[in-house]
Amino acid sequence: MTGSAIGSRRRAPLRALAALCVCACVSAASCDRPPDRGRRMVPGLWQSDIDAMMRRLGERHAGLYRFVDRATLDEEADRLVDSLGAYADEEIVAGLCRVLALVGDARTGIERSSLESRFRRLPIELRFFGADLRATAAAPGCREALGMRLVSVGGAAVADAQAALRPLISRDNRVEDLVSIPRLLCFGEILSALGLAPDPFSARMTFAGDAGDTVALDCATLHPDSIDTKDWVIIGPPGRALRGGGPIGAVTAEPLDGGRALLIAFGGPPGGGSLIGTLGSFLDERGRAAPDRIIFDLRGIDDPVELGLRAVPDAVLRIDGRGRAATLIALVDRETFASGLELALWLKTRLGAALVGESPRGRPNGARLGETFRLPNSGLKISYAAVLHEPAPRLKDSPYLPLDRYAAPTFAEYAAGADPALEEALRYSPPSPPSSAADSIRAGMVLIPAGEFVMGTPGGHYDPAHRVFVDSFYIDEREVTNARYAAFCRATGEPYPEFWGIDRYRSGPRYPDHPVVGVSLYQARRYAAWAGKRIPTEAEWEYAARGGLEGKRFPGGDDLLPTEANYRVGAETIGAVPVGCYPPNRYGLYDMAGNAVEWVNDIFEPFWYRESPYRNPTGPRKGFIAVIRGGGWRSGRMCCDVHNRNALKYTWVDFAVGFRCAADARRDMAAQPRSARAEAVRAGTAGR
Repeated sequence: MTGSAIGSRRRAPLRALAALCVCACVSAASCDRPPDRGRRMVPGLWQSDIDAMMRRLGERHAGLYRFVDRATLDEEADRLVDSLGAYADEEIVAGLCRVLALVGDARTGIERSSLESRFRRLPIELRFFGADLRATAAAPGCREALGMRLVSVGGAAVADAQAALRPLISRDNRVEDLVSIPRLLCFGEILSALGLAPDPFSARMTFAGDAGDTVALDCATLHPDSIDTKDWVIIGPPGRALRGGGPIGAVTAEPLDGGRALLIAFGGPPGGGSLIGTLGSFLDERGRAAPDRIIFDLRGIDDPVELGLRAVPDAVLRIDGRGRAATLIALVDRETFASGLELALWLKTRLGAALVGESPRGRPNGARLGETFRLPNSGLKISYAAVLHEPAPRLKDSPYLPLDRYAAPTFAEYAAGADPALEEALRYSPPSPPSSAADSIRAGMVLIPAGEFVMGTPGGHYDPAHRVFVDSFYIDEREVTNARYAAFCRATGEPYPEFWGIDRYRSGPRYPDHPVVGVSLYQARRYAAWAGKRIPTEAEWEYAARGGLEGKRFPGGDDLLPTEANYRVGAETIGAVPVGCYPPNRYGLYDMAGNAVEWVNDIFEPFWYRESPYRNPTGPRKGFIAVIRGGGWRSGRMCCDVHNRNALKYTWVDFAVGFRCAADARRDMAAQPRSARAEAVRAGTAGR
C-alpha cells in the first residue's frame, strides 16, 4: 500500500466506538462531566463536540495561536465538520487529533488515558531503537515478534505508516514521535481510521529479524477492559512497567560507586519519603560521608503535577554542608515530560546540573501547566496548555532542552538491562575552568587526536574515496553563536551579519544562542583571527564530523533521525535552533549535521580529491568558490552526509550558512581526546 493510499478509504459510520456515547444535555455546564453512556454518536453530536472544543480552547489555552494562525486552525476544524457524514467514529477521532496537532505543543491533544480507556489495543508493545521499531513486549499469541523489527502494517511499509500517523501527533519537538508513534500503532481504531487495518478488531503486522527471517502476525485487538498483561513477555530492564512514563512516586536514594555517587529516583511507591527526609536519612546513617556527585533520575517522569522545587536546593545544601560541593547530574529520556522536564530545566539553569541521556519531550520554554476539559457528548478529555512560561530566556523558542552528554541504549543493551546513561553519568566530569590565555582561547573546543581516515565516497565530486592523515587540532564544540559574533562586531566595528534582526532566520540579539548566519567566508576568517583561532580545513572538518567512525554516512552512524539533527523532513522545517540542542557525535561535537551549514577554509574544485595530498590537505590554491559542509535546517537528509560537500562563492552570504572555528594543538600537550568515548575511538575499540 502506498503512502498516498493510506487514509483514503471512507466508510459509513461503524459501531466501533460504542463507548463514545452521549448525554442529552450539551450545555457548557456539562462539558466537564462524564457523558451518559446511552446512545450512539451521530454527526450532529460530533459537530456539537467540535464546536465546544474550539470554543473552550479559545477561552482557556494560554498560547493557542503561538505556532498556528487562526485561519489555518479554523479551516482544519471546518474540514472535519464537513466530513462528519462520511466518516466512521474512529476517523472522526483521528480528525480531532489532526486539528489539535496543529496547535503545535505537546500539552494539547486528546488525553492519552481517554484513548487508552476507549480504544482496542493490539497485544504488543513497540519501541524505537534508532530508526527501528522493535517489539519489546507481547501477549502469548504474538511472542514470535519479540525483539524483531516492524517492517509493515496492513501491507503498508512501516515508514508510510509512520508518515500517516505524524499529522495526528501534537508535539513541541520530534521526540514526541518516538513516544506517540509506537503507542498509536497499537490502537485498532487508529489503524482502521488510517486504512492500515480492515476494522478496529484486528491488524496484520510483519516483523523481520536481524538474520533476515520474517514473521507475519494477524493480531486480534483487545478491549481495554479485558487487557491483562500479567502473562505478557517483557524485554528490557528489570522491573520495567509497560507503556512507559509515569507519575512522581516516593523518593529513594541509592549509593553507587562505593558511596562516591548518590542516585536519587522519584519512581518509588507512593507514600514514601520526601526528598529532604530521604537525603537526611541517607547522610545520617552511620555518619555517611557526602558523595562527590548527586544523580537525579528523571527518566520516565511525565507527571502533570508540579514538583516541590524548593526542596532541591535545600537537599543539595545538605550535601554541600558536609564540606563537599557535589557535581549535579540529571538523567533524562524520551519519556521525561511535564514536571520531569521542568525539574530537569530547573536543575540545569539554577544549579548548573549536567543533563545526560536522551533529549526529552516538550519545549523548554513552553507550557508549564496542562489542564483538561471533557467534550459534552463523546466524553473525550482534551488536554491543553494552561500557562506558558520562560524559565530559560536564553533558549527562547528552542524545541529542545540541550544535553551535556547523549546516551541511549541500543536494542542489545536494552534487552540486557544495561544502563548507558547512568554509566555515562558516573564517568562525567565538568569542564575545567581555563587556567591561561591559551586555555581561554580553547575553552569550548575539543581536542581531536591525530589520525588517518577515509575521506569522500565513490561517485560525484566526493570521488574518489581516499586516505587522509590529519595532525591533532582543536575544533569548536558548537557553532559560533549570534552572541559571540555580536561581541566581535562591538569590539572591532565589523558590520553585523546580513540578516541581523530578521526573526525568520533567528538572527540578532533576540537569539543569542542560535548559530550566526549571513556571514561570508571572509567575515568568518576575520572573526576567527580576532578569537585567536582559524577556520577548519575541509579534511579536518570531515575527520571531526565522523567522530572516529569509519565508513559511516552520518556523524552518529549509518542513519540520521529527525531527533538527532535539525534538518528538513519532507516539507517540514523548524528553523535554526540554539546550538547544542541535538546529541553530539562521539568526539563531543554538536550540530555536525544540520542546524547551520558551515564554511570550511578550502577552495572548491569538483575533482580535487584525485590529486589531494595524503597529509593535512588544505585544498586548491586558486578559485573563488569555497566549500560548505554539514547540511542545515533547510537541507534534506542526504545533505547531512559526512562526505557531502557543497560550495558557495566566498564573498556571498546565505541565511542558512554559519561556521565554527579550529585551532592548532599546542606542541607541549599530548594529543589526548577529551572524552572517554573519544579515547575509545583513538584506541580502536569504539563501535565494536
